[in-house]
Amino acid sequence: MGRAITRLLLLAFAVAGVAGASPSSQKGQRLLEMYNLVPYPQRVTVQSGTLTITSSPVIILAPGAGAKEKIGQEQLQVFFQKEVPAPAHATKRIRIVLGSLEDAQRVSAWLSSREVGILGNFNSQGYILRIGSQQIVIIGRTAQGTLYGVQTLLQMLSQSQSEMRLPLLEIEDYPEIPNRYVDMTFAWYARYGSINFGFGTQLWTEQQWKWFINWCLRHKINGIDLCIYGYWPFTFPEYPETTLANIPVKTYEPETGETAIVRMTHPNVERGFLPALIRYAQDRGIRVNAYIGLNTFNGGYARENPESQIFPGKTYALDLSDEAARQYLRDSLRRIMQMGFDGVTFEMIELPSSVCTTPACISKYWSGYGSIAPNSIPKLTPLPVRVRADADILNDLYRVITEEKPHADVGLIYHRIVEMYGWGPDTLQAFHQFREMIPKEVYFLQGPRAPRDGPLEGSEFEKWVNIADPQTYRHSDNIGGDAAFYTRILYINNDPETRGDAPVASLEWEIAQHRAAAQKHLHGATGYGFEWYGDEIYPLILAQYSWRSSGPVGVSDHGFLEYASQSMYGKRVGTLVAKTLALSPPPTDHYPSPWVGPANEAADLAKQALDEYSGSEPEYRKSLEQIRTATQRKAELYDLEKLQSAAESATGSEKNKVLQQALAKAEQIGDLILNGRPRVNYVDCYGEHGFHIFATIQQLSDQSGVKVQDKFIESKTN
Repeated sequence: MGRAITRLLLLAFAVAGVAGASPSSQKGQRLLEMYNLVPYPQRVTVQSGTLTITSSPVIILAPGAGAKEKIGQEQLQVFFQKEVPAPAHATKRIRIVLGSLEDAQRVSAWLSSREVGILGNFNSQGYILRIGSQQIVIIGRTAQGTLYGVQTLLQMLSQSQSEMRLPLLEIEDYPEIPNRYVDMTFAWYARYGSINFGFGTQLWTEQQWKWFINWCLRHKINGIDLCIYGYWPFTFPEYPETTLANIPVKTYEPETGETAIVRMTHPNVERGFLPALIRYAQDRGIRVNAYIGLNTFNGGYARENPESQIFPGKTYALDLSDEAARQYLRDSLRRIMQMGFDGVTFEMIELPSSVCTTPACISKYWSGYGSIAPNSIPKLTPLPVRVRADADILNDLYRVITEEKPHADVGLIYHRIVEMYGWGPDTLQAFHQFREMIPKEVYFLQGPRAPRDGPLEGSEFEKWVNIADPQTYRHSDNIGGDAAFYTRILYINNDPETRGDAPVASLEWEIAQHRAAAQKHLHGATGYGFEWYGDEIYPLILAQYSWRSSGPVGVSDHGFLEYASQSMYGKRVGTLVAKTLALSPPPTDHYPSPWVGPANEAADLAKQALDEYSGSEPEYRKSLEQIRTATQRKAELYDLEKLQSAAESATGSEKNKVLQQALAKAEQIGDLILNGRPRVNYVDCYGEHGFHIFATIQQLSDQSGVKVQDKFIESKTN
């Protein structure tokens, strides 16, 4: 472990060049080192000279420009009104021209016939951006391409010095993967044990979600899988008991120092902004799919109606032989689609027992697979049985979805199959049969991981993709969002020597997945955001490597953590953040450990990064707050474990003394959580699988005989 940490520290910011630009453009590409563009463009040609913007430019829409060009125009106007002071006297104003080939005859004044030919060969999201001495021209293959060109210009402008000086250049750009989705949580296992109510993005307002949609647009992410697991985060008049409303939650109020049981309701249930939010995203070329379980954690129906449960006492899924339960699922999908979603991304039941065993279920799904006692819970559902049941309910719900929206996206994350059933001919045969049993329009997501270093040919990844259909397959990896799983203790593994998954694969594994998707010309790629604050590197990896799979010119895969962090926080603070994340210990690591020193250094760096940040993005500041809180917690947990270890070997009065010291340290960590920032990450911190420090405090209280305050005592609220 010691050698691994030393290697990590030595290599944390090594930068190596990667292929991607032609030799003739490499010199021009290197001149963009002043910018940290994500995604980095496909081709850049830099000429000598610069353009300095001293007053708000005149922004011209080419004849026939539509809604997306107007959005780009408005974005630029807002930026210049905020960042460029009004001139004291009349001055010649720079022009910015926005147009697209959708009205090709009218762009000839700004593009040569050669450029029109080049742009015409790009896919629909491509664009040309030219910065000249007197004007800036952005012409897209379509209006969406134009809007993406505006985002590149906005990134350059926002990273320029105060004098707004830009290099003269031409950018030819387009994505390698057409569909680039980020998965985010709107509600995540709400009221199902892992989380009592919700935290982070699950408590965002409409304005915060609009900020995030614009963030996706800025980074050319054109799809969102919006996770709505657990009790529904929307009104559902037919089944009001299944919604995330009026939920009792114990919380702590830092301003008063008091705890209270409060009744919480999801922001969207209160205000109903989701349909408008979906339209806002669609107007910007971003599709929004509902990310829900395929008969798993769908609203609160199973908890509120015990007779519908897949097995007695098991609330995670429904008995598919119960017609009322099936109708509930149909009604749920109909309600979801009526809110305006572009489609649905289903996820398989991840638990090994996935198919009901009522007499009706046994007759329908289990025939030919031996005897099984009615209402028993098998250790592992046979794969052919799982496939039959999954195809049955998927086909049922597919009909409902397409009745509401004939050309809706319908996908299925079938990611645990190999993990549960192994890799072999029987697994592949069952998967192939499943593919034949469901509509060909249904696409798959996230199968076996692509190799990081070896060839794709003959790999499990390639075999799986070929069965799933490369024309529809959307590849993803779910190593992002681990902070949520690890009670919001961050861990970003940027060690290039890491090959395994204990507990989180390296960022280079994540990069390799998007690169493989591009190499196989897949339908799409997905990155998991889930826990937003402090975990933005995963959406940024998606943005870069699904657009330009070779990465930024001059930046190694390993160096992307620093590059991407600088794109958010600026050069100085971004470097501090990258160092902090690279030093953060694994969340499952315990004292004694060689990670103790790096953990304390990470906590110091995180505080320094927050203190030095002067940017204007409030959500970025909240990310820095979360990084500081999480790293400080982990460092102090080592101190607590050291005291607990000392108490185990102590006796008599010395033992009690050390136990009291351990209790004081545990309470200090508890206070860090209760007063943690950003507040939305800690408002719901007493959940069953939440912060284990409260159970530790209670244990130490019992051992030492010292009574603790109510704020440190977990209590059941549901």
